[in-house]
Amino acid sequence: DNFFEIGGDSILSLQIVARARKAGLMVTPKQIFEAPEIAQLAKLAGGEASVAPAPVAMEGEIPLTPIQRLFFERQGGENHWNQSVLLKVRGVLDVAALGRAIDAVVERHDALRLRFMGACDDDWHQWLLAHEKAPVLEVIDLKGAADWTAALTREGERLQRSLDLELGRLMRVGYFQIAQDEGRLLLAIHHLAVDGVSWRVLFEDLPEAYDQAERGEAIVLPEISTPWSVWATKLADYAGSPTVTGELGWWKQRLAEASDALPLEGDGDTRTGAGRSVGMELDRQTTRKLLQEVPRAYRMRIDEVLLTALCQTIAEWSGKDGALIHLEGHGREDVIEGVDLSRTIGWFTTLFPVWLPAHAEAG
Repeated sequence: DNFFEIGGDSILSLQIVARARKAGLMVTPKQIFEAPEIAQLAKLAGGEASVAPAPVAMEGEIPLTPIQRLFFERQGGENHWNQSVLLKVRGVLDVAALGRAIDAVVERHDALRLRFMGACDDDWHQWLLAHEKAPVLEVIDLKGAADWTAALTREGERLQRSLDLELGRLMRVGYFQIAQDEGRLLLAIHHLAVDGVSWRVLFEDLPEAYDQAERGEAIVLPEISTPWSVWATKLADYAGSPTVTGELGWWKQRLAEASDALPLEGDGDTRTGAGRSVGMELDRQTTRKLLQEVPRAYRMRIDEVLLTALCQTIAEWSGKDGALIHLEGHGREDVIEGVDLSRTIGWFTTLFPVWLPAHAEAG
């Protein structure tokens, strides 16, 4: 089977890379795209000896990435801009083991030890601490609460708002004990240090670290691939390279005729809060066609199919020749030699403008 024809995508390819690494097989996302069938990929897979050791995290000041710069331009030094997950806990957790596990994860992933400092001119800087000194875990006993759900909400919001870009910490974990054999585990991380792919790495490392700590063993976690700090530094160098700066003229040319103007009825309310969501569901047969049959027949990914439909719809409605779309990506593309981000925690999201013509262009 072709990986992408049966529903595979670039994010899932990162999980394949990470799990293959644990099995001693070394493949890259680029190789999966080039050889999407197992028989092809097996010929390219290397052993552990063929991969250089992962670089060490870089302490001190490191460059802001483009998505981080965009955050500070739009949000300033907003401390409460988090991603969070609330987990249901069956039984009782060993608090000491949990604390050791969390400390080990923070020590392993350098993005969780970041600090940000804003100057008077709002020129923000990013620093990496060698070690996180402030406690991350807090245990809250709600067993005697008359309304534990309300108490959980109140205490959870307090933990969420305790994140601080300058003073630290960027991650807080709350273990809420609500009964003798039940609890909740809240993980809150500032968006500057985490994204959707990062949570998958975190959910692999934290249970593994806890199991080892509960057994009284030394915590040994898998290699993190390229640390966040090393990636941020390499990305800044890459952005200033002739390869990238030489593309600027092409981007300007492609966007020269782009227009983001859309028709409004009357004065129109353009505030974000005035928007609304319209949902629809596709049946199983239509979904299968979209995910498997259409990409196979037209050699297009599902996102390209949906973008084509979106562009044609907007163009027909607006009377324009196309649509200007901000495309968002997970940002872990294989663009820099010697970089592996399959097991790295951080905010890697990319955002870039693309003008999509509504009709095929000549030539």
